[in-house]
Amino acid sequence: MNTAKQTDKQLKQYHMLIHLGQELISSLDLKTVLSLITKYATELLNAHSSVLLLRDDFTKETTYVSVYNVTEQLLQKKLLSSESLGNQIIENKKPMVLNDYSRYPRRVALLEQYNIKAVVGVPIIWQEQAIGALNVHTTDPDQQFNEDDINLLMAFANYAAIAIINAKLYTKTNQELRHIRTINEISLISNSDYTINELLSWLIDKIKSLYPENDYILMVRNPLLGSINHVSSKALPPEQILQLKKFADQNIIKQLKDTQSISTIGLFCGSSNILAFPLIRKQKLLGYLFLLNDDPDKETIRIIESIATHISITLENALLHIQTSSDLKRLIDETNSLNYAIRKITESSLKEDLNEQILNLALFLTKAQKGCFFLYFPEQNCFKPNLSINMPEIVKCKLSQSLAEFYNLFSMSKILMPNQINLSEFSMLTMLTKDNGLINPYILPLIFQDQLIGALVIDTEQGHIPSNNLVIMQIFMDIAAIVMKNAELYQNEKRTVKELRNFSQQLLETQKLLENAFNIHNELLHQVLNNNTINEIASTVHQHTGCPLLIEDGAGNVLAEYPNQHGFDTIYDKRNDPEFIDFYHELMEKKTPLSHHETEDIMRHTVPLIAGDKIVGFLSIFAGTHGFTLLQKHIAESSALAFSLAIANANRALEVEQSLKGEILEALIDEKYQQRKDDLLYRANYLGLSNDTNYRLLIIDYSDDRHSRPPVDGDPAEPIFLEKRLIAESLAAVSHKMPAKFIFMNSPEGIVLAYPSGEHSREEIARLLSLFMDDFYSRYTKKYSFVVGVSTLLTDLLDFRKGFLEACQCITIARLYKHLNKPLYFDDTGLLGFLFHEENRQLLTTFVTNQIGPLIRHDKTNNLCLVDTLECYLDNNCNLADTAGKLYIHVNTLKYRLKKIKELTSIDLGRTDHRVNMYAACKMYRILLQNNSINAL
Repeated sequence: MNTAKQTDKQLKQYHMLIHLGQELISSLDLKTVLSLITKYATELLNAHSSVLLLRDDFTKETTYVSVYNVTEQLLQKKLLSSESLGNQIIENKKPMVLNDYSRYPRRVALLEQYNIKAVVGVPIIWQEQAIGALNVHTTDPDQQFNEDDINLLMAFANYAAIAIINAKLYTKTNQELRHIRTINEISLISNSDYTINELLSWLIDKIKSLYPENDYILMVRNPLLGSINHVSSKALPPEQILQLKKFADQNIIKQLKDTQSISTIGLFCGSSNILAFPLIRKQKLLGYLFLLNDDPDKETIRIIESIATHISITLENALLHIQTSSDLKRLIDETNSLNYAIRKITESSLKEDLNEQILNLALFLTKAQKGCFFLYFPEQNCFKPNLSINMPEIVKCKLSQSLAEFYNLFSMSKILMPNQINLSEFSMLTMLTKDNGLINPYILPLIFQDQLIGALVIDTEQGHIPSNNLVIMQIFMDIAAIVMKNAELYQNEKRTVKELRNFSQQLLETQKLLENAFNIHNELLHQVLNNNTINEIASTVHQHTGCPLLIEDGAGNVLAEYPNQHGFDTIYDKRNDPEFIDFYHELMEKKTPLSHHETEDIMRHTVPLIAGDKIVGFLSIFAGTHGFTLLQKHIAESSALAFSLAIANANRALEVEQSLKGEILEALIDEKYQQRKDDLLYRANYLGLSNDTNYRLLIIDYSDDRHSRPPVDGDPAEPIFLEKRLIAESLAAVSHKMPAKFIFMNSPEGIVLAYPSGEHSREEIARLLSLFMDDFYSRYTKKYSFVVGVSTLLTDLLDFRKGFLEACQCITIARLYKHLNKPLYFDDTGLLGFLFHEENRQLLTTFVTNQIGPLIRHDKTNNLCLVDTLECYLDNNCNLADTAGKLYIHVNTLKYRLKKIKELTSIDLGRTDHRVNMYAACKMYRILLQNNSINAL
């Protein structure tokens, strides 16, 4: 309910904001606008009072320009830079809230009398510059301003900024009109009824009548329109006129910047020599009188200079009265037309036909009959026609292309006239002009804050638009752009209100979904507390989601699936699939729910089941290409805790069971049952070890027996990849894939495993080892190999000690002969197995000591390797060269060592019986060393 009330309050505030904003922008009187801003801001936030501050662009002084419900003495106050919250907001360009104004150090003294409790202030931004600040006060101790108030006041400040700028622009336009009327009044004093062109023509005719032997050109800069007016006594080529105009314009502009003296200048223009006489009045260059004479005499020059001086006086008076008769009337009419156009588009700013009004008014102001309105899309860098009047469809399409090309080449930042569009270089406009009757095309851009938003193309068939009319059109286009942006802001506000309504509806729907998910979550937790099975919990999830689901543990064992045998693979089984491996690694790394396209028609949503920091399993639900609903995902993800707890409980039970089985297996191997043999067999039978079943004992260990070595620097005794618990984890992971159930335990010799053996036990053990190594290599590393020893078939549980010793002997032989990654059965060890049986250990030790004992003692005393040399020599069939190469020594060194061996042992290596005894002794010595049966000789 609180959310709904808050949403209703926000909607009412936004409706009020839009209403007040519309009233604000509709006023063009600056004083009225400033007064309405403070009044509406106070009403908008239901506050006590408000003040508006503006900063002067030139002096940078901040002053109060409008107050509401506080003393107007503030309006005469100039603020210090260290005074007032408004100055701080303008400097930082950020809103501020003071919910305890009494502690603010920069308080204004005149506001102390109102006992203000809290203040919210926002900057008024225009074109990324803070032009002022709007502060709203409350005297109610219970009213506190928050983030919503700031956002609302910021939105209102945007309206205020637009209204202030519009009012200032309107005021500036009225000031210009008053200035024109003042000039008109001054012009009425003049007795001359001539326009500038008429006056120039009269002057040229007068000079020509007095001095007909020469020809003359008068060029004068019109100060109001910024163009050059000229009259000549004879027709001249257009190129020559343009060159003289350029010369006059450049010099007049240059003289305006630095008031240096201007004198008569000789020019060569075209094929003629021309003298340029400056027309100067009160150190101001008004224009030039050009004398067209190849070789004038000094008297002619003196006379023309004198005439130029008098012309300057006449022109000065004429320019002071430029706004006369028809020129003044036309300018006033055009200005009134501009006011009418501004009023019309302002009235239409919130209507749907705004663009049509802008185009119609542009045609009205330019007296044109043909035009087209284009909108610019910056993302696509293209123009698209919005509407047109009397413009053929083919012309609109071609204009869209030509405008984009033209914009890329020249950038439209001002009105472009026909003489500025070089038709010879711009092929598209040349085609349009020739083929479709565009006589005088004008491009009128719509620009807001240096951003192009559109353009009008106007064709004035009756003639060119006058220069003064172009100035009015530029003002009109600027205001039109502002109004269009205002309309866009209004539409955005409408969309925001609609989005708020939709968001409120979504909140209600989401709340309902969350309530359903929460109820289901509680139901699942109650099932866990009641010790319901994982299948029962899965049935509840399936009932509420309606999706096929699969629950697996961390080793890939399927714990539950609905519907039964639906055929979906487990996460564990698919983890090495090239199309699935990235999803699997992301799932393991992030430990968050993820979705994946199982096939083109099936989606999988997987939720990791986490106990502590460890993933103990996965819940996967499946759907078609339509995907999952929000409720289905909520139910699946909220059920993760229930499944995690259920799996954790089940894992703890399995760990206890495995620990008990390990203790029984350890007791059988160590023969810890002298006084309680029957009790031990009963417990073993209870835990799955039947005395009626035949078994083989297996020992699995790493081929590199690092556990038997003491640690050295940089080589820890038990690196992570050689921990025997990793072997146990992989065995547990593949146990469910074997037909026979086995038990295992960890021991210093490796992982000891009791496997029920029948007719096909060798094939089953081979399959077990294959599955184990695949799992181990996929989980950890492929760097290491394994040795596996397998005992003879044991028909009694009390024979486990014997089987353990046989498996240990197989491990020793496998390491010696590099019998890796495959089982070595004691049945297959032959003579070695018999010789190294526990009962023959002392006999073998005596044989080794008698045969190579002197060599062993000599090596230990002198740190030599005579035993290794003898063994390598015999392994290489007594070949000196091969043996020396294997030992990386010289043949002479080898001969010396063999001589030393003969001296110590008195053997003759040339005799076969001696060689056989020595070879057997060396190999037995290696095995006894691994079993620590020879410590010192």
